[in-house]
Amino acid sequence: MTSIIRVVVTGAAGQIGYSILPKIALGLAFGHKQPIHLVLFDLPVCENVMKGVQIELEDLASPVLMGTSIATTGEEAFKHADFIICLAGALALGEGMTRAMLTSKNKPIYESHGKLI
Repeated sequence: MTSIIRVVVTGAAGQIGYSILPKIALGLAFGHKQPIHLVLFDLPVCENVMKGVQIELEDLASPVLMGTSIATTGEEAFKHADFIICLAGALALGEGMTRAMLTSKNKPIYESHGKLI
């Protein structure tokens, strides 16, 4: 049997996380034979949203999803991670905003994550 990989998804309570997590859980990202444990990571204020997403993922009854957990700190989320999918950002690209402006606003989030990894 293939070893279970630990996949962390940052921004798990956001719209993109909500869309992509079921696809990962069903084996579309790492293969239909690769067992995974999904770690949903977001801000503490989003914990209840992540709990709802966690229940929906468990309801999928995916043969590759071996478990899920919720993390609200980077230390907790990134511990023993095999893969990290970074979706979190302070804000989305807004009207009149350039990609450079967006990157500048989101840079501190990715810097803090990078230091923990």
